[in-house]
Amino acid sequence: MGMDKGIIGFFDILGYQSFLENSPGDASRQVVSKLVSLKQAMADEMRQAFSHEQDKPKVEELVGLLNWLVFSDTILLYSQFDGSDSPGKRSNRWIVMNFACLLLWRRMFEYGLPLRGVVHTGEFLVQGTCFAGRAIVEAYRLSQDLNLSACAYSRAAFSALLRQANEPHDPLLWNWIPAWLFEYQLPRKKSSPERLVTINPLAIFLESYETYFKGDIRQIVHESFWKHDKDILETARAKVQNTEQFLRACRFAIENLDESAKRMRRFEKKPEQPAS
Repeated sequence: MGMDKGIIGFFDILGYQSFLENSPGDASRQVVSKLVSLKQAMADEMRQAFSHEQDKPKVEELVGLLNWLVFSDTILLYSQFDGSDSPGKRSNRWIVMNFACLLLWRRMFEYGLPLRGVVHTGEFLVQGTCFAGRAIVEAYRLSQDLNLSACAYSRAAFSALLRQANEPHDPLLWNWIPAWLFEYQLPRKKSSPERLVTINPLAIFLESYETYFKGDIRQIVHESFWKHDKDILETARAKVQNTEQFLRACRFAIENLDESAKRMRRFEKKPEQPAS
């Protein structure tokens, strides 16, 4: 059985053990229920986000480009490339994956179960509830080494995204790359901090941004790590502090979008203009 190639979003729930230990006996049911509702909400949010598409079947096609798998505290989003993909459909896979990762991180943080995740690309296999493959192992290793709640692009994933966006130039991708992504020096547990392209979870849903994330960031982060009667253990305090600093950087990027977008656009390769 051959491996598939595609994009994955690999996440784990921070503080999950404390959540299980301190919450009532139906803690696992709460998580599953929340994720099921999020999966439906994500489809609805995507339909709304892409409502400018006049062709309704095309909107449903976009919704169908993403698959989910949940196992304990692990959430796997994946979109498998197809040999028949047009350039536009391949670009849509990247957009849908990014939108899904952003929505998942944002809603789970607000719910009080912050996530740590990685967008990666490569070969993998999913059969039923089982998943395997080098891409999943690599995403797991990078994700586990992140010492905060965030969602980063692996270097391989961002390189693949740039190839899709620049070869040839794709205006649709370059509409959202500068708005949704930014570079950030991510703290690591076992290795030195690394500057990677990271999803800005505040880039959309500006209504809740205005009413929630423009408040006391330090308190907001602590509350997310405390919710559901969770404890912030000594080993997790650095994650909390690092997440606070990360969200401050996200807010700075939103409030200085022109500057942030300019930095991301240095990766853009615009098509050459024909000589006049």
